[in-house]
Amino acid sequence: MNGNPMLDDIFLYIKLVDCGGFAEVAKYVSMNQSTVTRRIKQLEKKLEIILLKRNTREFELTSKGKLLYDNFKGQEQYAESQLAKLYTDTKSMSVTLNVALPVAFSSYSITPYIGEFIRNNPEINLNIYYRYSEINMVKESIDFAIVSFLPRVSLKPIKIHTSKGIICCSKEYAKKYGALSELKELNRNTANELTREDKHIIVAPILQEDIKPETIVLYNENTGSETRVLIPQRLAVNNFIQAKMLALSGAAIAGLPDDFVRDELESGELIRILPDYHIGYVDYYLISNIDENDRRYQLFYKFIIECLARLTSRVQQTKGNS
Repeated sequence: MNGNPMLDDIFLYIKLVDCGGFAEVAKYVSMNQSTVTRRIKQLEKKLEIILLKRNTREFELTSKGKLLYDNFKGQEQYAESQLAKLYTDTKSMSVTLNVALPVAFSSYSITPYIGEFIRNNPEINLNIYYRYSEINMVKESIDFAIVSFLPRVSLKPIKIHTSKGIICCSKEYAKKYGALSELKELNRNTANELTREDKHIIVAPILQEDIKPETIVLYNENTGSETRVLIPQRLAVNNFIQAKMLALSGAAIAGLPDDFVRDELESGELIRILPDYHIGYVDYYLISNIDENDRRYQLFYKFIIECLARLTSRVQQTKGNS
């Protein structure tokens, strides 16, 4: 019980004296009588003293045996109570996790369930940093992070989700400026219609390290063909939430993750432009500074996986209803 063989043997000796016989204590502790006898002899050898005067059916304590009994009687119960108290205190001690989450992705996949996680795990406190920029896990003391880029350091990233990028605008925008429905198939000439600055305003992305790509690739979902088009640089934002708001306002066309605009597409607030094309995929990775065997890691990792399972279920349900 204690992880110390001599202490275990001493506590077995105390039980032997209390029970009054080898057969009785063997039954009490569910152990073979020969094992009990061997361990008591082993204890005497380690202590280099005789504890018992034995005869065929009974035993009598020696003076040293009585001294050992008097000194340790009740100590096992005390040790067990102290270990139980220590375990309870450890369980009740609160620990804080510093977590970095992507602004848009977490807004619909993780944040709605944070309160549930806190209630179910009262010993854990969360500091959440909603970020878009690259994260220095060590310098910023971040325990967990979900990122949409492969980290430069070797933190064993776990790929947890993939979103498909699609092009969207509001109904009002489509009525006023057109939804490019006449473009059945893109090529270098027809793609220019999408980027006419005198007609369309397109939200360009600002990537890591303030990079603004000058072109974007449109992938045909039916044929696999790729068409590269220029992106006007008049309007650029660095997160999907603001791009979505611009699209909903009727001000612009925006490329957005499909699961981020699922509800708006279903309600008709947004429409998908060029439904046969997508603009690539966004992969999300979980990285951590905590060992996988740490209970904090296991609890939070389980929570993230449950959140993503809910997201997948909602997406599949939406597809089933469409």
